[in-house]
Amino acid sequence: MYKLLGLDLDGTLLNSQHEISDTNKEKIRLLYAKGVKVILLSGREPSSLKAFAEELGIKEPLSGLNGGIITDHTGEKVLYQKCIDEELAKKMVNYVCNENVVSFIFIGNMVLFHGGEAEELERAKDYILADIKPIKNIFKYIGENNLWGKINKILLAGENQNLLKHREKLNDLTNGNLSMEFSLPIFLELFNKDVSKGRALAKIGEMLDIKGEEMVVIGDGENDISMIEYAGVGVAMENALSTVKNRADYITLSNDEDGVSHVIKKVWNI
Repeated sequence: MYKLLGLDLDGTLLNSQHEISDTNKEKIRLLYAKGVKVILLSGREPSSLKAFAEELGIKEPLSGLNGGIITDHTGEKVLYQKCIDEELAKKMVNYVCNENVVSFIFIGNMVLFHGGEAEELERAKDYILADIKPIKNIFKYIGENNLWGKINKILLAGENQNLLKHREKLNDLTNGNLSMEFSLPIFLELFNKDVSKGRALAKIGEMLDIKGEEMVVIGDGENDISMIEYAGVGVAMENALSTVKNRADYITLSNDEDGVSHVIKKVWNI
């Protein structure tokens, strides 16, 4: 009997309109009412996860920022977090400033924005529900506010081919000491090497006394691979990256075809 369903948000639970469909809501609520724990694990900040958890009516730990932070259901009480090493953070922020890369710096539920225009900021609001603070000199701002040791994640936004080039340069710059994964083709996420959704899922399992083999998880991005490999059943969306599909136990329908509901019906017969 599987006791936990772990869900990524963008490209998985959320459709192309960044919404939870009525079908997915109904299936998840029925599953949760039967006692199965439903856990949201996302690259998003905790306040974003809280909003969707409230919409679903679930009160379980939330894993945000690719597993870099775990909070209670309110998104405020931190149960666990691991930030980017201070010196590596300085190298990353210095790089994005010099290269003028559109970037978002996540510090808990605070999000700082650098290098983009108003149009790019508006587009990001489809994925970030917290208030976003545009900063002209972000390196100076972080230093003046004593935030260097508190950065959970840095997100770079842009065309996929450009981000691939930046990833190669940044990997050399940090000697491979940061995780760099795509959550979407237009979003490259940088975070602590010891952080992953799989590790966060293991920690949540300890909190809830649920083993990995008792879990089913669903995702679509590179940052979902670790939890797909950790869980008893790892599912990739039809719209997932090919690297994700290759690691999954099976592939469900797309996020616009209620792929999450399809899994719930297949596994729990709901």
